[in-house]
Amino acid sequence: MKFKYWKPIVLVISSVLLFIEVVILIYDINDGKIEWGNVSDWLSSLSTFGTLLIAYAAFVKAPDWLFQKRYEVVSHIINETIFNDLPKLGKLCSQYKTRYYMITRQLVDSLNGKVMNEQMLKENRTKLDNTFNELFALATSMKNELRTIKRNEFEFTEYTARIYNEVTQIASNFNSIDSEIFFSTLDAIDFDLSDETDPQKYLDTLMSLKVRTIHLSNSFNEFARQIDDDNKPVEEFIIPFKK
Repeated sequence: MKFKYWKPIVLVISSVLLFIEVVILIYDINDGKIEWGNVSDWLSSLSTFGTLLIAYAAFVKAPDWLFQKRYEVVSHIINETIFNDLPKLGKLCSQYKTRYYMITRQLVDSLNGKVMNEQMLKENRTKLDNTFNELFALATSMKNELRTIKRNEFEFTEYTARIYNEVTQIASNFNSIDSEIFFSTLDAIDFDLSDETDPQKYLDTLMSLKVRTIHLSNSFNEFARQIDDDNKPVEEFIIPFKK
């Protein structure tokens, strides 16, 4: 039994002893006679007093109950966000990389004089947009979920803070690169070989964005795999607030 409950235990024992002493006192005052008609009243009073003691004990234990409930909430957040959503975010990064690779190949062929399949390019661009939207929405949702840990009176460990920062950074980086990809794609589509302008700068831009996208995707997936391999217990993600 936890030592911090000594106060209610002492109170209960003292109350029982006091009740016994009162009964003995009444017994002595009445020359060894007790008015048994009052026994039911005594029992009723004792029952009421016992209820108060139970209520007090529940009040004393309330902080522990609240802590346990908060811990359960936080534990669920960590399991869902880090062990379920983080791998999903990594897969979306890989999908984005693959879809942009397909677009890049089409644009490079077009810049080198081949006929572009505009319908296929449009479909690939739509798929890329959808993947980015999913990626950004999931990363945003993960950040919001992780922030609720602090609202439940727990702090991040350094390990969790690193994960939070990585998720924040990947959302920001993909948001930035997606904007660049959008405008570079338009430039490449609008390029006209007939004006004899050198397409190399457009090719260089496409290749640069391709390399950056691959790096972003691969580095984040490596990070996500490492977190999954670590498989740390919940206790290593959170620290209770000090009061």
